[in-house]
Amino acid sequence: MYKNILILGGNGLVGSCLVKSLSELNYQITATYNNNDNRLFESKKVTYKKCNIEKKQMINNLFLNKKFDVVINTISDFENNIPKKNSIEKFIKVNIVGHQNLIENSINNKVSLFIYFSSISVYEESIFSKSGFSEESSCYPKSLYGASKIYAEKLLKINCLNSKLKGITLRISGVHGPERNSGVINKMFNDAIEFNRIFVAEPKSKFKLTFTEDLTLAVGKILEAKPKETYEVYNLAGDDTFT
Repeated sequence: MYKNILILGGNGLVGSCLVKSLSELNYQITATYNNNDNRLFESKKVTYKKCNIEKKQMINNLFLNKKFDVVINTISDFENNIPKKNSIEKFIKVNIVGHQNLIENSINNKVSLFIYFSSISVYEESIFSKSGFSEESSCYPKSLYGASKIYAEKLLKINCLNSKLKGITLRISGVHGPERNSGVINKMFNDAIEFNRIFVAEPKSKFKLTFTEDLTLAVGKILEAKPKETYEVYNLAGDDTFT
C-alpha cells in the first residue's frame, strides 16, 4: 500500500488541491513550493520543502532520509505569448531537465509510481473526429509549451521501460474550481453577477471542463488501484460535455 507521497508544486492550483485531498485520505505528504506560500495547507500529515526544480541539488535533497512510494509532478513553466530566449531556456530547465532529474531520483530511490501532469496542448495541431481526441490520437503541438510536454512524457515513458518505476501521464485542460480566480469559467460567472454580456469565443464547439475535484478524484482512484502497467497515458476531464 502506498503511504508516503512527494508532490512537486504543492503551492500551485493542482498541487495544492492534491495536497489537501490526499492528506485527508491519510497519506503522508511532502510537498514542495518555490516562491509563493499562499496556498500551503496546514496539516500534521503534510510537510513542506522549499525547492526550485531548476536546481538539481535541491531535487536530490528531497530524497535524503525519506522514502517515497509515489512522486507526483505538477510543476510546469507556461508562456502565453511567443517565447523569448530567456523563457525558452526556462522551459527546458523546468519542463524537461528538472523533470528528468526528478525521474532519475525516483528510480535511484526505488519509488514505485510516478504521476506526471501533462496537457491537452499536445493535441493543438492534431486532426481528430467530431467525437474529439483520445489517448491514441497523434500529438502535434503548436506551442513550445505543448512540445515540452510531449518531450517530458517521452522521458517518463523511456525511463519506466528501462527501470522498475511505473509511470502515468495525465493530460489535462485548463483547470477550474473555487480555488482559481481567473479563467473562462471565473470570467463568465463574474460577468453574470455584474449583469455584463457573456462572450463565448467558440459557440459551436463542444468541450469538457476539468475541475479540481476531477483531478483529486482521479489521482485518488489511481493510488487505490496501484497500477500494474509499466506506463500509461490518460486524458482527464469531467463527465459533462458543454456547448
